[in-house]
Amino acid sequence: MPLMALAMVLDVDAMKLDAFSKVDAYLERVRERPSCREISPRTRVADASSRT
Repeated sequence: MPLMALAMVLDVDAMKLDAFSKVDAYLERVRERPSCREISPRTRVADASSRT
């Protein structure tokens, strides 16, 4: 999903999206998806590799 990559890059870069509140809210929902959390740099490897 292309927006998943965008969400991750903006999260890592800590870019402020105050002027784009709807985009920010959407990307936050994308970041909450299990598939996005698994590849997030904020997720520990042990957590990402243990699916429940």
